[in-house]
Amino acid sequence: MSKSSVFKQTLLAIALAAVVFPVVAEEVQVPASIKKMGSLRICADPGNMPLSSDKGEGFENKIATIIAEGMGTHTSYFYRPYLERGLTRQTFDNNECDILMDMSPDDERMMTTMPVYKSTFVLAYRNDKGIDIRSFDDSKLLNEYKVGVFQHSAIRTVLQEHGFNRANSVVRVLFLTMQICSQTAHRT
Repeated sequence: MSKSSVFKQTLLAIALAAVVFPVVAEEVQVPASIKKMGSLRICADPGNMPLSSDKGEGFENKIATIIAEGMGTHTSYFYRPYLERGLTRQTFDNNECDILMDMSPDDERMMTTMPVYKSTFVLAYRNDKGIDIRSFDDSKLLNEYKVGVFQHSAIRTVLQEHGFNRANSVVRVLFLTMQICSQTAHRT
């Protein structure tokens, strides 16, 4: 295991302790190597409210600040839209950050913490299309429709857990959103 991997594992363990066990975290001695690093480098989406923003207004920005303070340091950010491909390659592999916020806990490419929060999801669709879906288990959803989701999001896991595994049925929401916005602009 490389020094970088050991350092990141130590860093992550301390960060997890700071969030999950804040009282205990105050009593833990932060290693000098972490204090010397200057800042806890956070990778975050610049415009994904209420999760994160480049103004530091998102609740994940606040969580990152608490983690850094628990480690005796401050945050610095590397912002990158999470919708783009190559997220981990262009962040972790390029050593741009120590922590990547808003990742699925079962992502095998990295060491993750226990989930800090849970999200709820809703199905949104146009009411003039005659779609009547009540849950993720609805057979019409599984067999008849294409579903747009963010490429790197927990909703992909939720859909897979409900049997929605057809590769051609889950499309990136970025393209759908752009198409809908374009159609709306032409109508006005």
